[in-house]
Amino acid sequence: MSPAKVGLPLGRDSTVTRQARFVRHSLRSMRPEIHGVRSKRRAPSVTQRRELRRQVLSRRRSGRAWSTSTALLALSAIGCGETPGAPAPAAPRTGFVTVVVNVNGNGTDPDGFSASLGGRSVTLQPNTPTTVASVPPGSYALRLSGLAPQCATNADTASAAVVAGDTAAVRFVVTCYGAVAFEEAVTPDNFQAVYLGEDGRIVQLTTGAGRNYLQDWSPDGARVLFETDRNGNLDLYTVRADGSDLRRLTTHPYQDEQPHWSPDGRWIVFHRTPYQSGPFEHAWLNLVSADGTAEKVLLDTLHRDFDPTWAPDGSQIIFSCDRFGRIWDLCSVKLDGTGLRSVLYSDGAQHAEWSPDSARVAFQSFAGGQAIWIAGVDGSNAVSLTPGLVSFDFAWSPDGARLVLATYDGAGGYSIERVNRDGTGLTVLTPIPDAAGDGRWSPDGTRIAFYSQRGGQQQIWVMNPDGSGMHPITSGPEPKFHPRWNPRARPGANGAAAVADASPAGDDRLAPLALPAAREPRAWRPPHGRCARAAGLAIIVMPCGP
Repeated sequence: MSPAKVGLPLGRDSTVTRQARFVRHSLRSMRPEIHGVRSKRRAPSVTQRRELRRQVLSRRRSGRAWSTSTALLALSAIGCGETPGAPAPAAPRTGFVTVVVNVNGNGTDPDGFSASLGGRSVTLQPNTPTTVASVPPGSYALRLSGLAPQCATNADTASAAVVAGDTAAVRFVVTCYGAVAFEEAVTPDNFQAVYLGEDGRIVQLTTGAGRNYLQDWSPDGARVLFETDRNGNLDLYTVRADGSDLRRLTTHPYQDEQPHWSPDGRWIVFHRTPYQSGPFEHAWLNLVSADGTAEKVLLDTLHRDFDPTWAPDGSQIIFSCDRFGRIWDLCSVKLDGTGLRSVLYSDGAQHAEWSPDSARVAFQSFAGGQAIWIAGVDGSNAVSLTPGLVSFDFAWSPDGARLVLATYDGAGGYSIERVNRDGTGLTVLTPIPDAAGDGRWSPDGTRIAFYSQRGGQQQIWVMNPDGSGMHPITSGPEPKFHPRWNPRARPGANGAAAVADASPAGDDRLAPLALPAAREPRAWRPPHGRCARAAGLAIIVMPCGP
């Protein structure tokens, strides 16, 4: 029976004819590519093409026309490989491990770290996530190594459970310190000043023969002030924190000692004395400009004035003197040499320092034994901070509420202790068997640097104000002592964290998460719908809420 006898409109431009041509043309022109990008789909087989033709002819005989969408759906089904029996994509056989070392503190390890993972060594940079691919499924123990002396961790091992196709995230937390200058005894006659920078690198501030005594920092933290006997007598020098631009400030043949930088950075006060051996007969106060171009005597040269330090506002200088017929008074004078007065008298009073709020003064006295005392700036309410205990070498906390000082138990034991400004709360911070001293608060009040003799070596250590978190920041056989923080140091700062984003798209990402100094909870939202929250030092990754 011819198509015309059935009455179907199968002329040149009939709907069914056009659709049949469309299907045939589509089958001929189908290629395994879309928009110029090579597709991973398989081309339709011969069997699939025949089946589609059969369906078209069947519709022609029955007189039912396909809609364009139906035809496209059929083509799509064939092109997408949805024919029953097509093989499924191969399942992944391995997983990934992303490792990050978050560094807290104000220092770092310039050489980075390393970790072992299933016999593989992984190189890690601070706060930079590193992903290890092709890790067989299973449980792994990672061990962190390669820490510089100024870095420490409470946990150098971590576990990772690897699942095929997934990413396991591992995080280590390391604390590194820097911005500390100190002295190093190369030999008994050769002391050198050294600086551990915040970048983790060691800077040799002084070199050559002689003894170099580290004294003070410029208020902006750019330069270090020290005494040196490289010229035969003690002269004052400064040098930049990177070891460059050495400047000689004084050239007098006498001894220039105990220098301190003014709070505004313009002047340096020190005492000058002809004393080298024998009776201590004369010493006087001098001022030298920070660049060494100007120098002047503050008072006359007929007395013993020594150990000068500045008031916090720079308006006065306090020092030990014999001007009132006693040994010694604590005296004060204005910067222009006027206003000389006795603050108080105490047997052998020396090494005085104003409190940060200028309300009180601490000093060492031999009244009733060597001890640290504290009094009002008018000399009232003087009290010993360590009655019955030898104490010396103290430092105020930045807020003026407490002091650290060194003590001696009379039996060969030295330790560092902390005490409130009213004399209460005396607390031992370092163990007696390990000799320690030179305790100095960090500028933010969160850490204390000191020297300690342990295991036959004397190194610079850092601890929390309660004595916890104690670890060395130097190494090597040379004894080290006299630590001094850079005024800009903030060792209590937290570093950056990095957390893994278990992305629905399967491309696990990591993004930095800054941990605030106060460690309050903070949230972070990566781009693929997983969220992280900082709770203390823990990082919690979870589905994002509304």
